[in-house]
Amino acid sequence: MGHMPPDKSPDTPDPTVDRLIDPTAVIHPTAVIRGAVEIGENVKIREGAVIGDGTVIGDDARIWENTKIGAGVEIEGGGDVEPGVRIWDMAKIGGGAMVREGASIGRKAEIGGGADIGEGAKIRQRAWIDGLVTVGEGAEIGPSVLVREDAEIWDGAVIGYRAEILEGAKVGKEVTVGERAEIGTEVTVGDGAQIAQGVVIQEKARIGEGAKIREKAEIGASARIAEGATVEWGATVRHGVTVGKGASIGEGATVGTHATVERGAVIADETRIGARAVIKEGAVIGEKSRIGRDVTVGAGAKIAGDAEIGAEAQVGDHAEIGELARIGEGARVGARSSVDVGSEIYDQARLGALVSVGANAGVDWRARVARESKIEDGAHVDPEARVGACAVLGESARVGSCAWVGDRTTIGAVATVRSRAEIGEDVTIADYARIGTEAQIGNRAEVMEGARVEEGEQVRAGDIVDAWATVEPGAQTAEMTLEVPARPSRSPGR
Repeated sequence: MGHMPPDKSPDTPDPTVDRLIDPTAVIHPTAVIRGAVEIGENVKIREGAVIGDGTVIGDDARIWENTKIGAGVEIEGGGDVEPGVRIWDMAKIGGGAMVREGASIGRKAEIGGGADIGEGAKIRQRAWIDGLVTVGEGAEIGPSVLVREDAEIWDGAVIGYRAEILEGAKVGKEVTVGERAEIGTEVTVGDGAQIAQGVVIQEKARIGEGAKIREKAEIGASARIAEGATVEWGATVRHGVTVGKGASIGEGATVGTHATVERGAVIADETRIGARAVIKEGAVIGEKSRIGRDVTVGAGAKIAGDAEIGAEAQVGDHAEIGELARIGEGARVGARSSVDVGSEIYDQARLGALVSVGANAGVDWRARVARESKIEDGAHVDPEARVGACAVLGESARVGSCAWVGDRTTIGAVATVRSRAEIGEDVTIADYARIGTEAQIGNRAEVMEGARVEEGEQVRAGDIVDAWATVEPGAQTAEMTLEVPARPSRSPGR
């Protein structure tokens, strides 16, 4: 039987290995020191600790019981490594850093001076944690993550591969941050929020509890995304935007600077919301719509896909704008009004409350349609015309520029009221009738199907013009008394 080498336990000093251990260091007899190490002044190494080959431990450091430190690790002066911690090969712990019980520091990871790594936290390989960073209990910092000075990552948060958490950012409890995401300087992310891969959140933005920011979305500086809101894939929320609780920003959508999307509002995919626009509570904006700057969309309003709302326009509460419709700059659509498919409300036009505009109809520049009126399919109100309350314009009817149509008047299908004509209240103008330029129709009069009232002519209050008849010059007497409402003033400001 050959000669057996003498038994040597792992902590038995090897006379062939250089060790630099300060005489003031206190090392428990059950600690294991492997290979060439450097241990500074006043270091304390507790029972069951294992110190790997090539490790350097600075002055006043504390290595608590059952800690395992790999080869080539550097722990600077004043570092505090609590019980059960695992530090893998070539990791670095800065001066005064605290690594709490059960935490794990990956291979070649670096923890800056004064950092505080919570119980059970996991810092994966090559992660870089700057000084004065706080990592909460059970948090996980992925491989090659960068966490800058004064950032806070709280309990249970998970930070994905190569993500960046910049100076002063605060990431709440149970937050997930995806691969290569960037959380900017002084950003706050509320508890339970989900930040997907590739997301960029710029400085001083605020992400509420439970909010969801999907892949490759971008949140601008000082933006506010409230509790439970969702920003979908590839969406852009620009500087200073506010997105309310439970609101949703669709895929590829853009919300302009300082715009507001209130609680529960929905912005569909690829829609554009202009700067300083206000989308009120519960409003819905359809796909690929365009909402201009300084627009207000009222609470509960619905704007269908491919619609366009011009700058400074207003859409009232619970109004409905159809697909491919256009609302011009500075136009107003009253509460609970509707504008159907393909219709156009031109610049500075006004629709009162509960007005209905049919498909492919138009209300032209500075025209006014009062409350509860109905503009049928294909009808048109020309520039600066006025249509009174509860009036009806039939299909393909037309009211000329600067004409006036009184309250409760009906203009039949394909009928025409030419420019500057005045139609009184409670008048009926039947299908295919024609009212000439500057003609006047008194209150309660009837112009029957196909009849014509020529330019400048008058029909008395209560009179009837028979079907297909013509009121020509000389047909009326000079003594005729009409009950035509006074024309509204047209001051430049209206």
